[in-house]
Amino acid sequence: IRAAMVQMGGLKIDRERWDWNQLDKNPFWCPDAEAAKDIYLEMLRRAHFPIPENPKEKMYAKDWGLGEFTNLGLGGFVWVDSQQHNYCALEMILLPGQMVPEHWHVADEAAGIGIKMESWHVRWGQTFTYGEGEPTANLAVTPPESQKQFISALHETPLGVGDVSGLTKHLEKHWQQAGPKGCILTEPSNYHSDDCMRYTNPNIKV
Repeated sequence: IRAAMVQMGGLKIDRERWDWNQLDKNPFWCPDAEAAKDIYLEMLRRAHFPIPENPKEKMYAKDWGLGEFTNLGLGGFVWVDSQQHNYCALEMILLPGQMVPEHWHVADEAAGIGIKMESWHVRWGQTFTYGEGEPTANLAVTPPESQKQFISALHETPLGVGDVSGLTKHLEKHWQQAGPKGCILTEPSNYHSDDCMRYTNPNIKV
């Protein structure tokens, strides 16, 4: 049996812009990035989170090319990402149970890009972050089946509203997964480059 999410509450996909043939490739395909943005915006409204003008033009929504959007996906806003001044500030939005897959950050010396360090400040909801260190015996989340073989960082840090955590060292593998309500969090860091991200799952496309 194959299926795709085409509507969530009052939000639905644009049937003129999606391709049914994609269902043959993955049973959890997200057909419409614009519809995904609507879902994230609805979360922001319910959380009474300030929304900028023309939000869709400023938002990102991604599934890392894996086609499991409701399980593996991320949305948000990049407020600034300056290589010249070496700082980045962005908002991350995760749907209930949505996961950011395991990854780490490397340097690009030729491009003058250092290893990224980052912190996470939860504004609404809950997330569970995982990094290197003493493995947590019983994880609070259940990762998507497709990702279980691509997880090695198992030190769990639960984060609720107002909590702050982050990477503890350069090149640290990390991932996170939202709680049952989803999560909105702020991430300050030094400069971010997708080209300097590495993923444990070799099937991921940046």
